[in-house]
Amino acid sequence: MDKLEIDSQSSIETSSVEQTSENTRTPLGYEISEVYEPDTNEWEVKKILDVRESKPIRMSHHVYRTTKEYLVHWKGYSKKDASWEPEHYLDNCQELLEEFYNNRNININ
Repeated sequence: MDKLEIDSQSSIETSSVEQTSENTRTPLGYEISEVYEPDTNEWEVKKILDVRESKPIRMSHHVYRTTKEYLVHWKGYSKKDASWEPEHYLDNCQELLEEFYNNRNININ
């Protein structure tokens, strides 16, 4: 048994983490039915299909703001799986954005 000090006067005993194939127990004995593993997959953009203005977002009493959203065709998926994504999600897609606007004869600068 390990000891967890609460203050200089007292301590409580805790058990080590027990792990089975079906569940995980925390040091205090609570069961966790599923261990969280972060998703490390990154989605790759194949092509940008369209652009639109987002719905207005209220910034203050009389001030509204819109941003751009892009219809993204994901690599490895069909066009029917394309989704609208906010502009800031495409920070790493500058070349694809330039290609999209060049094909539409629009200057993005």
